[in-house]
Amino acid sequence: MPPSNSSSSSSARPGGTPARAASYKSRQLFRSEDLRRRREEQQVEIRRQARSEHNAKRRNLDVAAGALTDGDTTEDEDAVDAALELDQGVGSLHAIVEELRYGGPEKQIASVIKLRKLLSKEVEPPTDAIIQAGAVPLLAERLQSPSELLQFEAAWALTNIASGTSEHTDIVVMSGAVPHFIDMLAASESDEVREQAIWALGNIAGDKTHNRDIVLHHGIMPPLLELFSRELKIGLLRNAVWTLSNLCRGKNPSPPWEAVAPAIPVLSKLLYVEDDETVADAVWTLSYLSDGDNTQITAVLESGPCPRLVELLGHSNRAVVTPTLRAVGNIVTGEDTQTDVAIAAGCIPAFGRLLHSGVELIRKEACWAISNIAAGTPMQVQALVDANIFPPLINLMTSAEARTRKEACWAVSNATKIGLLRPELIRYLVSQGCIGPLCSMLDLKENQTIQVALDALFHILRVGEDDKNERGPGSSNVYAGYVEECGGLIKIHQLQHHQNNAIYKACFTLIDTFFPDDEIDEMAESAPDPAIEQTAAFVFQSDLSAPSGGFTFGVPASGGTMMNE
Repeated sequence: MPPSNSSSSSSARPGGTPARAASYKSRQLFRSEDLRRRREEQQVEIRRQARSEHNAKRRNLDVAAGALTDGDTTEDEDAVDAALELDQGVGSLHAIVEELRYGGPEKQIASVIKLRKLLSKEVEPPTDAIIQAGAVPLLAERLQSPSELLQFEAAWALTNIASGTSEHTDIVVMSGAVPHFIDMLAASESDEVREQAIWALGNIAGDKTHNRDIVLHHGIMPPLLELFSRELKIGLLRNAVWTLSNLCRGKNPSPPWEAVAPAIPVLSKLLYVEDDETVADAVWTLSYLSDGDNTQITAVLESGPCPRLVELLGHSNRAVVTPTLRAVGNIVTGEDTQTDVAIAAGCIPAFGRLLHSGVELIRKEACWAISNIAAGTPMQVQALVDANIFPPLINLMTSAEARTRKEACWAVSNATKIGLLRPELIRYLVSQGCIGPLCSMLDLKENQTIQVALDALFHILRVGEDDKNERGPGSSNVYAGYVEECGGLIKIHQLQHHQNNAIYKACFTLIDTFFPDDEIDEMAESAPDPAIEQTAAFVFQSDLSAPSGGFTFGVPASGGTMMNE
């Protein structure tokens, strides 16, 4: 089942991560282009993890006769294979194709069945040889036959050709088969014929965005969506939802919104079907449609799927949980009001439970979703505190794999930005033991993550400095002491050697602001470059104007311990 693995598909998400700032969202408060982050195509490891169970193309390998097939016209598959051994394969293929071209109705059916069987072989089907023999245009023509059996068998053969390489799929498209498949979907009274047509169209749409758009251009959506108003056999339902997911998938370009938006109400209803495969594909499709601008998120939310999506976050089948986490995660990248809809549906406790998942990629995605909520309003961050989300997040910064640690760091760092407006939040995060894990992030090799950790430490130390000043002369910055005691100050000194100028400036600013009397050997060894020193110092995000309203942070009874206690 989808998504695509084809190298030609725009939905493939290769390695190579662009600057993370490019995925930031735009919000008025707190400059949240630096807080909320939309997922870049290259950053979706969770999609790659699901590929084996969610393929974009599928072959029909059932060589047994279908419901429409007349048993008297089928030949034993071993006999067909034997007739096409290498020493006589080309001649046999041409004979079959000539029979398809010039034979009567019975011979045409027999020849199509032979081709279909060959294309259904699990190992090395002779797809190229069949194409070179000129079978594809003839098979496409037979899609218009008055014989349902001939339509069905020709569609089956073309389905398996289209499941091959992108070049194979292009040949099927160029044969003119797409509008014929859509006519079969719209007009056939046979469930078997409709299902095979849908299957073929799903393979074509799943190949690459160009072919997806050809299928959409020929008008597949009205007859496909109409199909869901009927009572369908489970096989037909599954194929129809899978094809719908391929039609809504892909970027660069995304599918035309006006073509795919009508599917949203149908998808919301499909979430309640009692079949895990159907539900999983429906949720994948909603995740594609919500992975866009706020207008798209609004359209998804208007169909009312959020309560059911949050419920599905607790599903026992990981194949359902994975796309659901993607879909809800996309929703909380939206505007504050859109995020509030997900929060009202209970997404925060659900995300919190997923932080304890045994699957690393699910923990990572949950951290990513939480980081976007942490970039929201004070009330949204308060909801994270109330759900006791930060203690496990802080734990993941030291116990998880690097990619999960980075996402957890983003979540804590985003929360510290609001802590500049509400110092109680900073004090709460410190009480949960965040300083040591943040300092541990300075050991990672990714520049962006180092900067995110330094940003969080600046916010924490800023509040510590304000608390020191409030206590009066002779007081010290307690949080600076915590940073020094856990080895963070040494790391900050060492990072002044970093080749990244922004990291150097950030470290210099931290030391100059909060550790001015510190005397560590590294300071003498790493005196600032005068040319750099003349440039503007690193500017941390601290120019925030507090919104009106209270902001109360309570420390959960089961939370972490105070740093250095």
